[in-house]
Amino acid sequence: MFDGTLETCKRLGIVVLAAKPLGGGLACGKYTAMNPTGGKIGTPKYSFNELDPLSPLHNALRQVAIMVQSRLKDEHDSAEKNLRKNFPVPEITTSMVAINWVVAKGAVPLCGVSRNDEANEVVDCLGWKLSSAELERLDDACDEMEGR
Repeated sequence: MFDGTLETCKRLGIVVLAAKPLGGGLACGKYTAMNPTGGKIGTPKYSFNELDPLSPLHNALRQVAIMVQSRLKDEHDSAEKNLRKNFPVPEITTSMVAINWVVAKGAVPLCGVSRNDEANEVVDCLGWKLSSAELERLDDACDEMEGR
């Protein structure tokens, strides 16, 4: 999945801009084999055959979103670690996990925003990062997809 481009760019001092970090909804779990319409009524945007191979990633994104949500709530509730005590913990979505994963890999995500809820999701990506265990879970999902 990772071909060395990011590492080479880092070494050369080149900033990588991820123009479509969510892959049109494919890389963030918006569209899945079990939800091909993305929760909308109508014709699915992608077919089952396009979505099914991405199931390991979609499952990992859901798992990591739950892990992050729990971790941030615990940090928020802890007076010692509470950097966001005046701000409620946002509901962590798979899109937010995907955006933070792009950042963790060293690229700058350029997220297209056309609705207020999308803008809020991007803003809610700030102030937290994925842990090494969360990153490993996502990377393992990519390895699993490559092995299919």
